[in-house]
Amino acid sequence: MVCHRLPGQSLGMAWPGLPEAVQQTCLEDAVALLKSLHAWRPSDAASAMIASIARPRENDAGIAGASILPLPLDRALALLAAAAEADPSNAAGFARERLFLSGRAGLVSGFDSPGSPVVHGDFTASNLWFDGGRVVGLLDFEWCRFAPACVELDRIDEAAAEEGAAGQPAGFHMRLRRRLEADYPQLFDVEDLAERLQVLQTAHQIRERQLARWSRATGIH
Repeated sequence: MVCHRLPGQSLGMAWPGLPEAVQQTCLEDAVALLKSLHAWRPSDAASAMIASIARPRENDAGIAGASILPLPLDRALALLAAAAEADPSNAAGFARERLFLSGRAGLVSGFDSPGSPVVHGDFTASNLWFDGGRVVGLLDFEWCRFAPACVELDRIDEAAAEEGAAGQPAGFHMRLRRRLEADYPQLFDVEDLAERLQVLQTAHQIRERQLARWSRATGIH
């Protein structure tokens, strides 16, 4: 196979060495790119392809539902049931998570509905392509799906928290979060936003635990 490599590199690799003015331009580019994605209305063929990414899949690991996308809520609950069956010693913890999720079903509607925006799901510096002083592309669409636009904040906030823990107050994701608040306020104009994001985080934590258990059992990473 012969491949043509695009010029440039991931923004995550380039960011620490960029001058402040270029960093500001990249932040502006990233916000514009995200807004453009959310405003896009795909064709019927593209909608079918996006829907197929999020379609539930099962494997022999007991990972029920969609192995990579743990919402809508029934998928997260199926993952939780599989985890409880595999580890009955933690029944109380699983019960608390089930109660938390079940009581917030109304906060995670709009998943896999073509009436929702197209979201990337992993909008981080490693998936933004940088060349010539600008952000010129968005990569890795395996988490792409129809969902409420605020879903993007889940992964951005996770990456920003990692930067904060590493003592990087000028990290890309911390600054992107602030820029989004200023330039894309509609992303935050959501009732019970903090609780919605907590539901997303809980669902993804359930998925990660189940995948880790499967990886240990099978030796596949």
